[in-house]
Amino acid sequence: MTSHKVWILALALAASLVCLSGCRAFRYSVVDDYRDRPGVRDGLNCALKFGPAGRDRAEALRTEPDCLFFTMASSPDPRLRDLGRALARLPDVNHGPVPARALAEIYGLAREADPARWTVLSALAAENPGPDQFGGSLQGLLWMTEQGPVSGRTLVRLGPAGLLDYAWQTLPGRLKSPARVLDFLAGNFSYQPDRYQARGKREFFRDKYGDCTEFTLLGGYLLGRLGLDVQVLLTRPMAFMGHISLIFRDRRGYWLLDASRAAILRSMARKGGPRGPVDRFLLPQMQGFDRILGPAADPEALVEHYRQGGRTMVPFRLLAFAGYQRVIEALGREDGQWWDF
Repeated sequence: MTSHKVWILALALAASLVCLSGCRAFRYSVVDDYRDRPGVRDGLNCALKFGPAGRDRAEALRTEPDCLFFTMASSPDPRLRDLGRALARLPDVNHGPVPARALAEIYGLAREADPARWTVLSALAAENPGPDQFGGSLQGLLWMTEQGPVSGRTLVRLGPAGLLDYAWQTLPGRLKSPARVLDFLAGNFSYQPDRYQARGKREFFRDKYGDCTEFTLLGGYLLGRLGLDVQVLLTRPMAFMGHISLIFRDRRGYWLLDASRAAILRSMARKGGPRGPVDRFLLPQMQGFDRILGPAADPEALVEHYRQGGRTMVPFRLLAFAGYQRVIEALGREDGQWWDF
């Protein structure tokens, strides 16, 4: 990427320190955290429900999804345990309402001792883009099972690549509003700076990490699929700092969506605990961007959200999203002339 991201060096250090203090804790505590959800607070209660003297297992799977997950994630069978813990990392399971039917279907697939089926399931459980991330193919299976039963033959035929493709193809239909787009981007991807390369939106969806360029690329695509007029906002919130976000327009006016800053805020909240110096530096810059800002009568009014430290103005430029996307995906980088303002 271009020299406008000199500021990335500072954020790279910040992200590294944030990860050092939070990512490992998230990776190994997510299952324990999940037990704090309503219905999972008492592990003994779950064990009784699924034990020999408990209720019918098939009925329990559909009425007690939290206990189902608890059973998978703490199973003595390492294959089932790994799959349960991989499912725990999916935002759909760990943060949203538990998709009971989907989990029950996956559990049913996993209980069959078919080698070909377990080859695929083991590959899904092993997908690990990073310590604060998860595998998109497993998410594809979860989304597919939300629609109905998936046979073992279908699972084997699709494999990880086919399930990832399913997730990508069905993604726009799952996000019915700009707020859903922002929530998905903030909760499903981690911010990692990259000064020299920009990847396409599908690669970003697969890898689950990127910087403001990739967040903007995928976010603009998803907003466009909602039929909105989308523009790319290039700003310099600080003299040494370039940043990219999205402006879109609906019948009420202009709105600002900054998914990369929302993702950083989400990561900071997830790790919890006392804030260190890096967090204290980042937080004032990130605050407020965990929601869509607006409406405003014109885009310039929204740029004011980036003004800090008594600066009288924040230089900016607006680009049509279609042109921005074309350049990024053709060249794998930004056009340096964009930043001559």
